[in-house]
Amino acid sequence: MPTVNSAGQPVPTLYRAIANEFDQMIASGALAEGERLPSVRALSRAKRVSVPTIIEAYRLLEDSGLIEPRNRSGYYVRLKTRTFHKPHSANRAGRPTQVRTLETTQLIMTASEGPGLLSFGAAVPSASLFPVRKIKSIMSQILRKNPDLLGSYDFAPGIAELRNEVARRAIRWGCSFAPADIVITNGCVEAVGLALRATTKPGDVVAIESPAYYGFLNLLEILGLRALEIPCDPINGVDLSELERAFSSYNIKACLFSTTVSNPTGATMPIQAKRDLVRLLARRDVPLIEDATFADLQFDGDMIAAR
Repeated sequence: MPTVNSAGQPVPTLYRAIANEFDQMIASGALAEGERLPSVRALSRAKRVSVPTIIEAYRLLEDSGLIEPRNRSGYYVRLKTRTFHKPHSANRAGRPTQVRTLETTQLIMTASEGPGLLSFGAAVPSASLFPVRKIKSIMSQILRKNPDLLGSYDFAPGIAELRNEVARRAIRWGCSFAPADIVITNGCVEAVGLALRATTKPGDVVAIESPAYYGFLNLLEILGLRALEIPCDPINGVDLSELERAFSSYNIKACLFSTTVSNPTGATMPIQAKRDLVRLLARRDVPLIEDATFADLQFDGDMIAAR
């Protein structure tokens, strides 16, 4: 029979008592996620109990999903699984609307330049994250060899050496480009603007993610295009069922999506979803304008473009 106290309540066995103690410490935050627990032998000495008792206590905590063993390292508080949900405001595609964001964006950008403010509204990383010294050394070497570069001006489609390097780099994305297929622009927004001008005219409908990068909304306003918001969640990106439903209702002339590390959600569409997207657009002969600005930040799985 189990041991009971004076009130007739069962007294937990020693290993259960130790497991309960750690359970409470994890629940209260005294032991944080990822924190290392005392070694079996150290805890055995501290509690003045046998090693098998500590092993049994840790086994109980492991079975409860509270801790995990790591090879040749010991036991750690298990990291909780994070779950994401679709934004409540973007569960269905909307209607094409005329964009009116440019004035508001300019006010916010101007205000962010005020002294004493730290802006989180733009993807501008710290200079400490870049190999500034190495870049400076490389630039110095190039200018010593060709000082006339400081006074030269390259016309479209851009310097040949850079287009060659972009073509080689594109192989990592699962793409095959010739340098002649590439045009160097002054940043992503100009590239997207050129693509929109080539595929649409004022008044046309362009499908975009919701939420979307504010710079693209401003661009649609400047070009006189109407935005059709397609729901996008932080896990799988664009909702293809909603996109297909939107095609049955509206004459969409182009799609502007970021399928790998989208801004601002960070979503990356699964490879199969990217292929389904391309097939859907190919059937309807609708061009896909893809923003891959942050694609190199995708560390899990393939960084393949939607093609």
